[in-house]
Amino acid sequence: MKLTSLAIFMVILLTGRVAAADFVPVPVGTGFPAFRLPAAAPGGHIVYSRILPGKAVAAGLQADLLISKLFVMNPDGTGAQPFLATPDLSQFKEARWSPAYDRLAFTSDFLNSRSACMTDIFEARADGLVRRVTGQDIVGPAPAGYGSVHGRVDPNSSDGSIAGRYGSEINITAQGANGAIVHPGLQNNDFIIPQVAAGDAVWIKVWASSQIGTLKLVTVRPGETTDAGVIKLNEGVFTASKGSLSTDGRFLVGMGGISQITMTQGGLNTAIGQTAEAFQPGLQKTQEGSESICIYDRLTGALVGSVDNGKLAYETARDPALSPDGTWIACAWGKATQENLSLLSLESVMAGRPSPQVLVPGQMLMFQPGAPMVGCGTPAWSPDGRWIVFTRTVVLSGGICSGGIWVVSPSGSGLREIASLGIGRICCQPCFSPDGKKVAFTALTGKFGPIKIEQLIGQQFSLDLFTVDLQTGRIEQITRDGASCEPAWGR
Repeated sequence: MKLTSLAIFMVILLTGRVAAADFVPVPVGTGFPAFRLPAAAPGGHIVYSRILPGKAVAAGLQADLLISKLFVMNPDGTGAQPFLATPDLSQFKEARWSPAYDRLAFTSDFLNSRSACMTDIFEARADGLVRRVTGQDIVGPAPAGYGSVHGRVDPNSSDGSIAGRYGSEINITAQGANGAIVHPGLQNNDFIIPQVAAGDAVWIKVWASSQIGTLKLVTVRPGETTDAGVIKLNEGVFTASKGSLSTDGRFLVGMGGISQITMTQGGLNTAIGQTAEAFQPGLQKTQEGSESICIYDRLTGALVGSVDNGKLAYETARDPALSPDGTWIACAWGKATQENLSLLSLESVMAGRPSPQVLVPGQMLMFQPGAPMVGCGTPAWSPDGRWIVFTRTVVLSGGICSGGIWVVSPSGSGLREIASLGIGRICCQPCFSPDGKKVAFTALTGKFGPIKIEQLIGQQFSLDLFTVDLQTGRIEQITRDGASCEPAWGR
């Protein structure tokens, strides 16, 4: 990761070109899948992610991978059907309803050639319109007209850890190119993009996979050809994810940052989930990067505030959830082994002075061998804003993991556990029902006994959805496919 990449990310988010209209849909003809938000019904509906197998081909090799699609069902698990589930490899995940249940935010890499990011936060509404919030898509003619760009791709990673990519293995697009993708020639990896938006900070995106790529900013003049120079292939791609909408519709809180891949010497894991980009003898992929809690202007996608990871002193800030009144962000904050459930005021983040208020502390007793590590995460607000539901995960001796669903008030009072499936299973990703009487959540179950840390890293677990009645404590399993997660309960 480079500071220049972080600076590019900030510039791209701050120099939005989408007009501030009430709702700018994805352009007609881009093939966005048809969908319909479910009509309001007693008990509501749950939109959720289902993990499906897929195959990718790269460098002449085929690999199994997992693709997330959005489905919808009744709260008892009946009537399950596809919601956003295209037959291609596009990902749709992380659905969250607005407080009024009239809009749905979700994360997708759909047609990311129109975006500066590899994954974006989208917004769908009841009339079937959908728009990309982040990524600086241009809808309609470029304000200052068009020019063109040529350059050359350096096919090797900046540290030499990834084999070179050539020709059709490399994709190139630009702001205002209307989603067109060009590939460099085999001779020196030269390229030309004939139509690029004119401006002082126009993005050029080069990528070979979801985590191998680079963004570069160039100046483009109308009617002129700009020389972009040499673009490295592995300085980091950008992502936006986990969107949370405010009641007034002005802001969207989510994650944003850099994602990249490096290769290290080691054994090759060919289990499902390994992508084709890792199929290189003697090399094993690791994912790196830097993400931050970001506040976006919902209409333009421009960044209006963020948590500066450079000032966190090896701590993280993630899993943001905006309160129904739009004033507070519940999040996980702290070191990876002892994350706290914390509150940030929206105002403090926008002012660049985030000051987390710890509601439920994490714990790591380093000087007591075998002592548990406790972390908090995946918070969600009750519809009336009086409660926050969250995951509390415990790592016990031997690396065995357990996790329960807890609730606490924004003042820190009333802390209690509401659901657990015992040692070796993790309950997470909770959300309230619209009437606030139940909570839906994901349960992780180990495929080879109790879940341990190494099984989490290797994704050796199954996923299913459950609900718990807050009054009676009754827990019910509502999916049994081993591949359902991330519930979003709406009307």
